[in-house]
Amino acid sequence: MPSNPAPYSSWGGSRGEIDAAGRCIRDYWAADAQELTDKVMAAFDLAWKYRAEFQTPLTSVVMGLRSFVKSEGVPVVVAQRLKRMPTILDKLSRHTAMQLSRMQDIGGCRAVFPHGGFAYIDGVRHRMKRQNWDVVEEYDYIANPKTSGYRGVHVVVLRTNRLIEIQLRTEAQHRWAETVEQLGSRTGHNLKDGQGPKELLQYLERAAYGTSLQESGQPLPGDFLTEFAGLTQRAQPFLVRR
Repeated sequence: MPSNPAPYSSWGGSRGEIDAAGRCIRDYWAADAQELTDKVMAAFDLAWKYRAEFQTPLTSVVMGLRSFVKSEGVPVVVAQRLKRMPTILDKLSRHTAMQLSRMQDIGGCRAVFPHGGFAYIDGVRHRMKRQNWDVVEEYDYIANPKTSGYRGVHVVVLRTNRLIEIQLRTEAQHRWAETVEQLGSRTGHNLKDGQGPKELLQYLERAAYGTSLQESGQPLPGDFLTEFAGLTQRAQPFLVRR
């Protein structure tokens, strides 16, 4: 994995200062402390400033991505967001070795393509390379799905010394990911990272597999349908909205 360059900040903050701020607010968050000390307040202030500096490079990447999508001749909406501070804190807490300056998805955007639109996704990836975008990392979770069942392509690019994550999904992959997020919020489990009831995790993984077969134009095998029916029944208590 290539090392990420030291981040530049308009206020003169160094990479070391940014990472120190990340550790400080992570410790504060993990301790569930009530009192905001001057040190913690200063760390939050620096983290907010650092987060804000992703907006301009993110907008630049989104404009380029929209151009690529348009060139593919497909009507796709490209959404963008800066990661919310509580979500940044949660990620730092879950991945204790992660440095704030190395977090790859503070600025992120997503394009969701029509059902079975794998050729469009490949086309956009090729355009990035032909236009010499500075691709730092590329994760093909369509060819190599996550153990959770998640599928999609993530491309991390460097723009104005900031890492921006691009997500490319089909509509079916996006619906699955949104369902996992909603079920995670409802059950209080971090399902996308493999945390939660075994019955629900197995159901979601098999649902993603079945969807991938259908998107590829393949029939659903009989043994899969039998297995999935059983998993659906066992996961039903978690699927019913209460």
